[in-house]
Amino acid sequence: MEVSDYTALLGYLETEAYRWNAIADLGTQAVVTYSFYETEALPEVEGSSVGLTTYWSFDAAQRASFRSALDEFEDAAGLVFVEVEGPAMINAFGYDMFSSTNGWAYYPYVTEYSTSSGDLAIGGGDFSIGGSQYDTMLHEIGHAVGLKHPHDGDHALEDSADNRSNTVMTYTAGNGTELGVFDIEALEHIYGSSDAFDGWRVSSVGSDAVKIRSTGRSDEILTADVDTIVLARGGSDIVVGRQGDDKLIGGGGADTLSGGDGDDRLVGGGGQDVLIGGSGDDIMKGGGGADVFVFTDADFYDSNTICDFKSGVDVIDLTEMDPDYIGELQVTVTADGTTLNYYDWFEIELAGFTGSLSADDILFS
Repeated sequence: MEVSDYTALLGYLETEAYRWNAIADLGTQAVVTYSFYETEALPEVEGSSVGLTTYWSFDAAQRASFRSALDEFEDAAGLVFVEVEGPAMINAFGYDMFSSTNGWAYYPYVTEYSTSSGDLAIGGGDFSIGGSQYDTMLHEIGHAVGLKHPHDGDHALEDSADNRSNTVMTYTAGNGTELGVFDIEALEHIYGSSDAFDGWRVSSVGSDAVKIRSTGRSDEILTADVDTIVLARGGSDIVVGRQGDDKLIGGGGADTLSGGDGDDRLVGGGGQDVLIGGSGDDIMKGGGGADVFVFTDADFYDSNTICDFKSGVDVIDLTEMDPDYIGELQVTVTADGTTLNYYDWFEIELAGFTGSLSADDILFS
């Protein structure tokens, strides 16, 4: 189908996973990690149809130009890039070539269970702002955040609009220092506007972790692919983890904290919170309010701990798991707390809780 607008650039129309916020609604802002391959970590050059000969690490000036290109994407939409030691969501390096391929990059690929870590490679040349390879960097970063070529796929841009003024993703002649009109519209469509991060603080912690502090509004917060600390302040926030060992801390509203994969620590605030550990051995603390601790098939073969369970107030939700009633659980009470087992499929420790569980404390399918 031929189109005349930014929809020609939307990779997710071909495959839904081709956006860093695919675990959330369109328009949700995303924190994206990136790294530079150091010399000792570069992959081996193998047989290639595009004429690669040598891989190399960006030097200081090339890295500065790459960061400037990333800044253009941050200015355009709800994206924040955080540099880590790697591997990251985007991993950049350079190469020598004897063909006409100026660069390449992988699309994002994000599901409920995984977040991709893709390479972005730029051929040798002029990386300075205004140089030919700066334009290539903009093009390849576009791919790395989910933009496709306008002439490819089911939604192709009409020839009269397929030019450098509209998009850096074009194959038509041109060279520039900024994103095109359609690029900005496509990025805003996918990740929301650049002011989505107003009031947030996003930073690296050491060399391979990220810290996100949101606002007093009701925010939706997606972690990065590395260990992430999230401080969700006021409002009823939704916090979604990925593969790292995350620490998700809610505020005073009715928050939903979902750890994703990894050994996570979830801490609710003063509201009626929903805590979903996900895969991994998770530690959960509801805080004040009547909280719901949710367990699913992702918790099979994990050992999870609830630190402050209150009978008659909090609820353990097993509706997405196999047991049908409390008699199918093995309940063990010691001086230190209560442990719930379902054969060897999962274990839930209620630390410090030595009272009796009522029929209303656990929800079954």
